[in-house]
Amino acid sequence: MCTSLPLADEIREARAAHDQSAGARQLLQRVTTAIEAVDTIERQCERFPQNEGRVPGEDLISEIAEAWPILADLHAADPRPASPFSEQLQARRTQLVLAQQTLRPVARQLIERLERLHDLQQEQQRLLHDPRYAPILQDIQALNAERDGVIAVFNPLNQRLGVVEPTLKLLDNFIAKLADDEASGKSAPDPAGAVAWRTAYLAGNFLGSVRDVLSSVDFGVAVPEIPVVPPQPNAETAAHRWEEVEAALRSMRTLREDITAHAAEMTTRAQAASERYQELSSQILDLTG
Repeated sequence: MCTSLPLADEIREARAAHDQSAGARQLLQRVTTAIEAVDTIERQCERFPQNEGRVPGEDLISEIAEAWPILADLHAADPRPASPFSEQLQARRTQLVLAQQTLRPVARQLIERLERLHDLQQEQQRLLHDPRYAPILQDIQALNAERDGVIAVFNPLNQRLGVVEPTLKLLDNFIAKLADDEASGKSAPDPAGAVAWRTAYLAGNFLGSVRDVLSSVDFGVAVPEIPVVPPQPNAETAAHRWEEVEAALRSMRTLREDITAHAAEMTTRAQAASERYQELSSQILDLTG
C-alpha cells in the first residue's frame, strides 16, 4: 500500500528551495533598506560630524547570521563600540553588503523555483489517476475536511480577539472620563439638573459605543442596558440621573471583567485550533510533499 503520493520527495525539496528563495528576497529587501539608512547617516555626518550614534541593522545582522549558516560568522565583522562612529558605520555597511551579495543570487531564483514546484505539483495531479493512490487520497481528503473545519472555528475567534485590546482601552478611557465627570459634577451647582443629565447622556453614549464594537463581531458578551435619558434636563430627576451614572460605571467595570475572562477562554480555543491546523497541515504535506 502506498504511504505517500508520487513525487512527494521531489515536491518537498522544491518547496524547501522555494521557501529559501522567498525568505532570501524578504531579507534582501530589509538589507537594502538598512544600507540606505547607513548611507543617510553617513551623509548627515559629512555635514554635521558626530562621534557617536545608533548604527542601524544590528538585529537584522543577528537574524541573518542565525538563519543562514553560510553567514554564521557575520558577527565577526561587527562594529567595535570603541572605534570612531564613521568606522562603525563602514563596518556595518561591509556586513550588509556581504549579506546582500550572498542573498541576491538565491532571491533571484524565486520565480524559477516557484515554477519548478508548480510543475511537479501538476505532474503529481496527473499521476493520481492511478487507482493505487485512491486510499491515500481518501486520507488526504479527510485531513483537508478536518482542517477546513478548524479554519471555520479559528477565523471567527481570531476576529473577535482582534477587538479585545481596543475595546478594553476604550472602556478604560470611558470609565476614567465618566468617573471624573461624576466627581466634578456632583460637587458643582446644578439647579436645573443639566450636569446630571449631560453625564447620564454621556454614559449612555459610552455604553452604546462599546455595544456597537462588540456586536460587530458577535463577541458573545452581553452589554448592560443603556440608560434612556429624557430629551431635556430636569432638576427633579437629577438624583435619578446620578444613579444611572453610577450604575453605568458599575456596568462598565463588570463588562471589562467579562470581556477579559471571555477573551482568555477564546485565546485558549484559538491556540488549540491553531495548533491542530499546524498538525493537520504537516500531515498533509508529509503525504503530498
